[in-house]
Amino acid sequence: MIPGPGFLFGIHAVIGDICLVSMLDRRRILGRPVMYIVVDLFSDLIVGMSVSLDGPHWEGAMLALENAAHDKVAFCKEYGVDITEDDWPCQHLPKAILPSRDELFSNQAHNLTGTLGIEVSNMALDCSGWKETFRRSIPILEDGVIHWEPRSVNNLPESRQKGYQLDACLTLYDFHRLMIYCVIEHNQAHRLSDDYLDRDMIADSVKPYPRDLWKWGIRNRPGMLRVIPLDIARRNLLSEAEASAISEGIYFRNMLYSLDEVIQNQRFEQAHTRNKRSRSTPIVYDPRAVDQIYMVLQGVPPIKACRLLEKDQKEFKGCTWFDIEDLITLYTSERVTRAPVSQQRVKHPVTRLDVSEEAQRRIREVVENRAAERVQEREMNLWEFQE
Repeated sequence: MIPGPGFLFGIHAVIGDICLVSMLDRRRILGRPVMYIVVDLFSDLIVGMSVSLDGPHWEGAMLALENAAHDKVAFCKEYGVDITEDDWPCQHLPKAILPSRDELFSNQAHNLTGTLGIEVSNMALDCSGWKETFRRSIPILEDGVIHWEPRSVNNLPESRQKGYQLDACLTLYDFHRLMIYCVIEHNQAHRLSDDYLDRDMIADSVKPYPRDLWKWGIRNRPGMLRVIPLDIARRNLLSEAEASAISEGIYFRNMLYSLDEVIQNQRFEQAHTRNKRSRSTPIVYDPRAVDQIYMVLQGVPPIKACRLLEKDQKEFKGCTWFDIEDLITLYTSERVTRAPVSQQRVKHPVTRLDVSEEAQRRIREVVENRAAERVQEREMNLWEFQE
């Protein structure tokens, strides 16, 4: 029923059993990650993925689909992982997608047909094995990323599992890196059932691994995959919003972005204090990265990248919008419950202290101090016998 790569991509969501922390302040718990996995149902190759702290919902699925169209070498480099094109050989959109949740059958989902030419399949009730595909794929991800992670719920004593949030130490950025390694391992080393091999594959001595089936299908069953410019994919798959165009740049969610080098010398705090006329402008943005947003244009290219001011990149580079929203929530609650903080506190709002390492160091010190105290106590209470 699935003749080749790209005929049908399946999308599935799974909630991780590990808590993530803020990149700005590792003492702040952000919640459990929601992972969306996009699988090519011909080869079992994981072609795209996303990690979010919201959902499961439409946005996370579209971020995973955007990742499927992304050059994987460039994508992995954003997270400090160097790979070759052969390690993860996919940057395509499919003929159709098969959602695993009802929220994908929305008006936005059906708009994919008109914008990107992607059909939303209604095969869910009659599908020939896509649930089995996910049962093979998702356990690999969980075993590789979550269950073996020291701070995972499954690795804590039963008495401590209810308080596992206190042991969180990974940021969303860290978790993305782990997911990348796990996906690559699945694609290259997860042996499939021999039932995946048809007569033509057996004749060509194809090995039953996702990457091998994908590459064989590209050569022998072409015509269903499409490579489109990433700007077009982002314009149609990223989240839409409205920003304010002011004299200093593009103002969005308490952050200021610039379109030219002159504006980069301004500070985004100035946008709060100056009462300037502004106009609304449509944008799209990626909730996984605060570094840049994209102004929507009429024509080619369809979007224009607006980058965070250089001075603010030093503070917020690599952060997600979940980090920023958590920081804003913290400020709001502090203003309500406490007196105004000093200007120095506002300028340097968070500490980059690794709480996990500090806690471990303190535990070691306590153990060492207790041991030393016991030795000293034995020496003090030692009975001396006189001859």
